[in-house]
Amino acid sequence: MSKVQIDARGVDCPQPVIMTKNAILPDVVELETLVDNQIARENVSRFMNKKGFRVECTEKDGIITVRGTLEKESVPAGIDVNTMDYAVLITRPFIGGEDKELGEVLINTYLSSLGQGAMLPSVIILMNGGVKLAMKETSTCEHLEDLASKGVRILVCGTCLKHFNLLESLGIGQVSNMFEISESLAASGHVISF
Repeated sequence: MSKVQIDARGVDCPQPVIMTKNAILPDVVELETLVDNQIARENVSRFMNKKGFRVECTEKDGIITVRGTLEKESVPAGIDVNTMDYAVLITRPFIGGEDKELGEVLINTYLSSLGQGAMLPSVIILMNGGVKLAMKETSTCEHLEDLASKGVRILVCGTCLKHFNLLESLGIGQVSNMFEISESLAASGHVISF
């Protein structure tokens, strides 16, 4: 049984999660990952938790320590019973391309209809301009909140939020990284993409 410390300060997303993943060996029971921003803190915390670690975070002098202690009887995160094995990847705030106004109506209607259906996806991933759908006080955010309340995971690309300067406006979803996104897509039986 061992304890490992990872220094991921100054490292761009998704490297803090990948560095943490690579440090998890069979004998590791305690992990500490040092990060220097809130996005890395959330991503590393969620990853450790998913791998069965109880997570505590502390911050001192701008250094965030994400400490994970392996739970003896952990249950790995799985697909909620109310969801099906497919993912929805949305990369634009509209469907289609020629008429954006129509496309905005269509994406809004799609998310609303998706929440009323019996076959919910296991995860909705928002990337590039698609992150704009999760902004506070938008009708699409309300639809995503409804889906999340029914067990659908909403992952929002942190790099995209940062690019569009929208991190403070996020209304729903977990700020995520390319590693978690690629794993979620690979684990899904099917992917629907807009």
